[in-house]
Amino acid sequence: MDLKELSPEIFSYETYEPNYYDRLEMWDVVRWDDRALEHRLEETAVGWCDASRLGVRPRRGLAAVMCEDSDGDRFWFHVSPKTIGVELPEKEPQGKT
Repeated sequence: MDLKELSPEIFSYETYEPNYYDRLEMWDVVRWDDRALEHRLEETAVGWCDASRLGVRPRRGLAAVMCEDSDGDRFWFHVSPKTIGVELPEKEPQGKT
């Protein structure tokens, strides 16, 4: 998946979607797996951001992916970086000099 990296400022509380599987119309998925999600994201994802950089709902070790539905409305949620084919930068351990 070739997604562009987006600014963390566009990821807001208003566009966060905890029920993303409903927004992605994934009710027909019999067995939940990353391949089913990857397939749906190939059709809807517009970009991503390292979730540790977010001002809202930051998560270390995850990516935030922004999607767009058929009405043009955007929403986002957290995923594993490998689900969208990105690698997050290595973080230096804190307290080490």
